[in-house]
Amino acid sequence: MAYEPVWAIGAPAPAGDDHIRAVGGALRAHLAGDPALDAQVIYGGSAGPGLLPRIADGVDGMFLGRFAHDPAAFGRILDEAHELAGASR
Repeated sequence: MAYEPVWAIGAPAPAGDDHIRAVGGALRAHLAGDPALDAQVIYGGSAGPGLLPRIADGVDGMFLGRFAHDPAAFGRILDEAHELAGASR
């Protein structure tokens, strides 16, 4: 399941970390209530470098918009995701 508040679409900054974690947690809980679903929650909305480590406890990943077009930013985001994946093993 992908989540992005409508007011964050095209905004220069994502929703606040607490907001993302709260909504991500609520979505996870809702999805976990149906054993037929095997879903994860991903966040988008000005999702750039530095965001994933701050919200990883509330979501399972991010989808990228404009930051995916910037090779340096994309590389930093991949490095962050790789580091988080290693920490969870």
